[in-house]
Amino acid sequence: MSTASPDSSAERFGAVEATRLRLLDATVDALSRFGERKLNMSAVASLAGVSRPTLYRYFPSKPELLNALAEHQQCRFDAGLAETLRGVGREEQIDAVLRFVVRFQADDRTRRLVDIEPAWVLERLARMLPTQRASLARLLADNVEHSEGARPTRDPEEVADLIVRTALSYFLIPGGDETQLLRALRAVVRIV
Repeated sequence: MSTASPDSSAERFGAVEATRLRLLDATVDALSRFGERKLNMSAVASLAGVSRPTLYRYFPSKPELLNALAEHQQCRFDAGLAETLRGVGREEQIDAVLRFVVRFQADDRTRRLVDIEPAWVLERLARMLPTQRASLARLLADNVEHSEGARPTRDPEEVADLIVRTALSYFLIPGGDETQLLRALRAVVRIV
């Protein structure tokens, strides 16, 4: 019979999750320094301040680590989107989402990878596109359904696709600032 208290189980879970997040953050740092091809587990462990065996307990291989990072990024996007919408009136939802997309992209530390590993970045973005598009499409469909007298000229999935692709173009080809991206996203919504 275990003598561990319920509090110690929660504390252990918290410590495990904190270590996992520290490893994922270190992975982003290592990726931005070395790229995916030169990324090695020793560098990730070192940047996270853990031993290699500890890293391998969490992520047995480099592909599993990179997949976990992609899932983590998507969870951050979904959680941020949900938080953005909390307490926002229906009329302000779309603009709040556009501002969130701009902030999320600006905070993305993997941007440097575009120069280091463009093919890898494109492959990852292609995987993320359908999920982010689906998240935005659900929101847009809900917003349109509840707007009085609103009749969309486009399918919410098409609008979501245009929003995500516009944001990705700013991510991939630097040159515009956050204000310019927000203006472009607002224009996309107005046009459609």
